[in-house]
Amino acid sequence: MVRSHLCNFLESNRLLSTCQYGFRSNLGTESQLLNYQSTLIQNQVGKQTTHCVYIDFRKAFDKVSIPKLVTKLASFGLNGYLLGWLSDFLSNRDQKIIVNGSLSLPKPVKSGVPQGSRLESWCGIWQLDIAPDKCECISFLYSRKSPPSLPIFSINATTIPRTNVIRDLGVWISSDLSFLQHHAIMIKKVHQRINLLFNVLRRATLEVFIKCYVIYIRPLLEYGTLITSPVAKSNIIVLVK
Repeated sequence: MVRSHLCNFLESNRLLSTCQYGFRSNLGTESQLLNYQSTLIQNQVGKQTTHCVYIDFRKAFDKVSIPKLVTKLASFGLNGYLLGWLSDFLSNRDQKIIVNGSLSLPKPVKSGVPQGSRLESWCGIWQLDIAPDKCECISFLYSRKSPPSLPIFSINATTIPRTNVIRDLGVWISSDLSFLQHHAIMIKKVHQRINLLFNVLRRATLEVFIKCYVIYIRPLLEYGTLITSPVAKSNIIVLVK
């Protein structure tokens, strides 16, 4: 109930960035990917090269600064009992672990939230630790006839590795936007699951097999189709096979 009212407050007052798709109603991974792909295609049509850097944060949820989070909520207009209640919920928490049946002494949790350049300066202010070795960059060129020299990106003096194919929210995106590798990986997973179902459900009824297909196979085929729908004949042939 609290989450519902809080989200309604943030949405109605337009306090969330339009670039944020996670944890929001009527938005999701495919919405973000569709907007991302639209930008890439527009840039290619406009003969512009797009450089994208994927940043990985070490234990992002575990290292959220509670005082800074409370301050951020206050800047959004949250105050009074609600802000105090959220602050109390996040603060003064202890955690314990059990190893071989032995319970440790409680230790205070000083950061994190319960789970279920400018960039460097910004991350430092918000105490977010970047893992440069897990970051990647990819360039989408508008022309491959005379490719330009590609820039080198670095964080904290560590060069970010470059790749031609990157996994973004479950979709493999290649620098030429062909999605051939995504389809190949997806088809391999589908074949593996189909073989598993045939082995496990040898004596199952058709109804059971269809239900398992809908649960375990079809999501692999349907996820991201708004973005990866084949346009090249080679892609269509791969999927038909």
